[in-house]
Amino acid sequence: MKQLPDKVHELLRVALDDLDEVKKLPNVKADMRHWVMPCDDGTCHVCLAGAVMLNSLDCPIPKADGYSPLNMIQNNQGLIDKLYALDDLRSGYLFGALSCLNLPGVYRGDVANFFDRFEVTPHSENEEIWRQDMEQMYLKLKEFDI
Repeated sequence: MKQLPDKVHELLRVALDDLDEVKKLPNVKADMRHWVMPCDDGTCHVCLAGAVMLNSLDCPIPKADGYSPLNMIQNNQGLIDKLYALDDLRSGYLFGALSCLNLPGVYRGDVANFFDRFEVTPHSENEEIWRQDMEQMYLKLKEFDI
């Protein structure tokens, strides 16, 4: 299990890279509606947080038998907060992500001005444009050193 970074842009980078890795697995599909959702057909649907759970946190891919990867991390509130932050980031809700990480004071000035107007295309509408939006968000977060 890797240590996840504290900087939001670094956390997002890890999640995007993890998503790329888990999508290479034949039984994993990206679906931003579910953190980690085993399906009856043997596939597992993951969002950004789920990709991090499977790749960086080395949680096993769940089966439809009720096992949840959250069981492995349930006593680590800091880690859970980072996963919730990723859940907010995937839809462009930076203030929510910062609140999960106890950083809401960062959302001011130029940061607020940019992200109040920043829209993320839903993954379900267009995965390619969603990814471009996520990469743009990553670059802007890095520029703001968040």
